[in-house]
Amino acid sequence: MDSNFRVDSVNIHDTKKCSQATLSYIKNKFKNCQCIADISACSSYIQNNFKCAGIFDNIKTVLDYRDGKYGIDLYAKETGSLKAEGKTSVAQSGASTASVILGYSNLFGNGESISIKMEKSTDKSMGSSLFYTIPMNFEANKRISMHATNQKNHYHDKIIEKVKRFGISFQNTFVRCLHSSTLDTIIREYEKETDTKHNCKILLKNDTIFNIILNNESFGNTFSLRWNNELSRSLFTNHYEFKIDGGFQFLRNIGKYLNVETYGGTGLLFTRNFDLTDVYFADKFNFNNPLVVRGLNPLLYTGNFYYNLNTHVYSKIPFLSRYMSSITDKLRLQMFVNLGDVMDIKNDQPNCKVSYGAGLLVKFSPTIRVELNYIIPKKGSSTSIKRGVQFSIGCIY
Repeated sequence: MDSNFRVDSVNIHDTKKCSQATLSYIKNKFKNCQCIADISACSSYIQNNFKCAGIFDNIKTVLDYRDGKYGIDLYAKETGSLKAEGKTSVAQSGASTASVILGYSNLFGNGESISIKMEKSTDKSMGSSLFYTIPMNFEANKRISMHATNQKNHYHDKIIEKVKRFGISFQNTFVRCLHSSTLDTIIREYEKETDTKHNCKILLKNDTIFNIILNNESFGNTFSLRWNNELSRSLFTNHYEFKIDGGFQFLRNIGKYLNVETYGGTGLLFTRNFDLTDVYFADKFNFNNPLVVRGLNPLLYTGNFYYNLNTHVYSKIPFLSRYMSSITDKLRLQMFVNLGDVMDIKNDQPNCKVSYGAGLLVKFSPTIRVELNYIIPKKGSSTSIKRGVQFSIGCIY
C-alpha cells in the first residue's frame, strides 16, 4: 500500500440516464482506492454489481498517470432496450393460448424494468399483466417487484371466472444463495351453478436456493402459506381455506460424470364450513407435474394432503462429450425412484404410489427439462399408466 497514492479525478463518460447519486457512489468508490490493486478490485466490483442491477451492460476502466497524479476514466454502456417475445401453448383441455410480452429495461437509468403481458386463448379466455421491478440496493443485489393481473376465463361462450391479482415480491442475491419472498392478493369472481360468488386469496411464499462448495453441491427449500376466504356483503365470512406446503431440493456432484439429486415436498389444506368438493380446483393439491411421480395419470389425483419424494442419478454420455460438448452439456442419462400420494385425508385411504425407471433427459435450465423414460409403476398402480415409454416435459422446484 502506497501512502502517497491518491486518485485525483474520476470521469464517467457516455451516461445519459444514470442518476447523480449513482454516479457519485461510483466516483467515491474509486477515490477511496489506496493502490493499483484496489482499483482493479473496485472495477470488477462495480462491473459485476451494476450489471446484475441492470444499470450497465459494460464498464471499461482506463487508468491515467500524469504529473504525479492518477486519473480514472470510465466508459459505461448503459442498459436500456425494448424487448418483445411471443409464444404459444396448448392446455390439457385442448385450448391453445397465444401470448405477447413487451418489456423495457433500465427505464429511468437506475435499473428499473417494466413489462406488459397479453394473452388470448381459443376458448375466448383472455388476460393482461403488468410487472414493474426496482433495484432497492444494487450493492446488496436487492430488488422489489410489483405486478397486477386482470383475467377472464370462458367456458362454452360464457364467462365463468374473473380474476384480479395484485402482488409484491422481494429478492436478495447473496454470494451463496438466492432468497425471494412474495405476497400476493387474488380477488376472484366465479359462477357456480346459478350463483355468482367472490373470494379473496392471500399467498405468502418464501424461496431460498443455496450453492455450496463451488456448485458441487446445492440445496434449496420453498415454503408457502395461503389463506382463502369467501367474500360477501359483510366482506368476510367464516367460510375459509388455509393451505400450507413446502419442499426441498438437494444436488450433489460425484466425480466427473455423475450427479445425485433428491427433491420432495408435502402440504396440507384446511377448510372451514365447506367440503373439499367446493374447493376451487386450482387450490387443491394435485400431481399435475409429470415429473413428480412418473408413470401416473396426474388428472386422477387431487386432495387436501400430499407428499412426494424423488431420488435421481444422472450421468453424462462420455463418448459424446469429446465431439458435441454444447449438446452433451444438456443431455443426461438418468435412473430414478419416485414415491408420493395425493388424497382427501377424511375420506381416502393412504395409497403410496411408487415408480422407478431409466431414460434420457435434456436439461434446458436448472429447473426445466424434457424426458423420455421407460417407467415401471409398482405400488398403487391400479390407476396408473402401464409400464412403458413415457414422454414428459415439466419444471422441477
